[in-house]
Amino acid sequence: MKENYFIRKISKNDIERFVQIFRESFKSEYLIPSIYRGVGIEKFIELELSNPFSLYHYFGFYYDDTIIGCAEFKIINNDTFFLNLIASDNQYMGKGIGSALVNYAFKFFTNKGCSKVQLDVYEDNDIALNWYNSLGFIELNKKSIYKLDNALLEEEEEEYSIYILNFPQYWKLIDTFGFYYIEVAIDDTTIRLGVINNDLIIRGEFNQYHC
Repeated sequence: MKENYFIRKISKNDIERFVQIFRESFKSEYLIPSIYRGVGIEKFIELELSNPFSLYHYFGFYYDDTIIGCAEFKIINNDTFFLNLIASDNQYMGKGIGSALVNYAFKFFTNKGCSKVQLDVYEDNDIALNWYNSLGFIELNKKSIYKLDNALLEEEEEEYSIYILNFPQYWKLIDTFGFYYIEVAIDDTTIRLGVINNDLIIRGEFNQYHC
């Protein structure tokens, strides 16, 4: 790489551009389950940057001190980190920025004792799938994301006893960031439902309680 290209953790001054790159790089439907749609995502990142115990790590790829590529990772256990999102400015796509960010992150997390990395990607995103395959990633499992039809909900006749277990925390954080989760007890089952900008996000297997 040329001397005016470098990678480092982002600073507070980079947050707005960091978020902008993600929003501009992904198709709108790919961002539906992403907290980067949240109205308070910039504030969330700023708080994580100031938290020395944060599990989130935000890396930027810079050209002449301007961020043109970005990646968000999260440590999920003692030996595994997760690639949440990675993108580059549209005019720099295909320039090796993504690969450079991944290689940098591998070294960074290896030094922290992590030996495994995970990610998820839409199965119809052929460009991303081919790229991840070229880096040596393999498919482990599949998860589903559902869009609920209001008509389906209106036809539901069975009644359940539903309790929101974390309402005070949910109400405060959804107001601050625009995203959080609702912890719901339905009969004898407890589930977590994500909310982003008032959209209910359901991951994993769809079942009667998700209705």
